[in-house]
Amino acid sequence: CCVTCTYLDLLLPRYALNIKGLQYKTVWFDYPDIASELKKLGVGPTSTWPDGSPMYTLPVIHDARTNTYIADSFKISEYLDKEYPDVGGITLLPDGTKALQRAWRDVFGHDVVEGGIYPLVTIPTWAQLSSRGQEHWRRTREELFGVKLEEVAPRGSEQYTQALEKVVKGLGKLARWLEEAN
Repeated sequence: CCVTCTYLDLLLPRYALNIKGLQYKTVWFDYPDIASELKKLGVGPTSTWPDGSPMYTLPVIHDARTNTYIADSFKISEYLDKEYPDVGGITLLPDGTKALQRAWRDVFGHDVVEGGIYPLVTIPTWAQLSSRGQEHWRRTREELFGVKLEEVAPRGSEQYTQALEKVVKGLGKLARWLEEAN
């Protein structure tokens, strides 16, 4: 994932597990605990922060059958197709589509989510977290953006308008791809 896991990115493995018909249990982590919990489990970072330090993100699955942990929605889908090819009768990433799906994810992640939606949802996300989560979110996002959380993209501001325009532009790029495919 890009700067952080998007809501969509967190849901994709659950959709994939449901499509495959695999049973699972959801375990929730508070934001301040994600890195330490994943380190304890032996799950490596999925990316790096702008300062180069490791970034530990969700989603992660644990396959008890193989005792394997997999992080990153795309890698989880690849893993499920490899380990459970005949379960559910559906291939999540059909042959010949991985490059296109990676490109789609990268454009959606970079141009739409990171470029626009992420600044727009920073405050609403913060408001839904536990007090520990709020403190962690504020500290890490203020370090990331270099401004107070309330200054990232306040409603009605120029930053808000620019972020929204990036979302529209990114979605427009994806729409053109789909139009060209038909």
